Amino acid sequence: MQNLPKYLLNSLRKHSLLAGLFLLLALLCSACENSGQPSDKFIEAYIELRVATELHGTTPSAGLARREILKKYGYTRESFNAEADRLRSDYNLWVEYERRVLERLDTLANAHSRPVSDNGNRAASALAVERQLRQEKQEAEAAKAAAKRRLEFEKKRAENPGKKR
Repeated sequence: MQNLPKYLLNSLRKHSLLAGLFLLLALLCSACENSGQPSDKFIEAYIELRVATELHGTTPSAGLARREILKKYGYTRESFNAEADRLRSDYNLWVEYERRVLERLDTLANAHSRPVSDNGNRAASALAVERQLRQEKQEAEAAKAAAKRRLEFEKKRAENPGKKR
């Protein structure tokens, strides 16, 4: 490369620097696009929190259950609320989030609707498993209904931004 004229070397350096900056900018933009979507971890945490709320209401055990769920998914109450606020601040993100929550709830409801087979000497344990699956299906359906109500509320709020509720 030392045999190349000086002006050509300077031009190559300048272009390689510009190409490097362009590549860095492209990588940063793609990272920003992906980080905007609701994470699976957040969706799973939200669903479990809704189920806990449906099961426990406002009892002290509900608060304990919610703290355990947040801890399980690596959230604090503040970080979870900050993520929810971020999603609520962008209508398209919120709609995508709600769509994915409903999709996940459908998956859970369908997974738990399969009958448990009775294997002769395991009848008692099969009945216990079937009872548990039935309860989990009811919980998933309750969370799905709550998510649908929330989506309807958010749509109405987006259509009438000036109205206070």
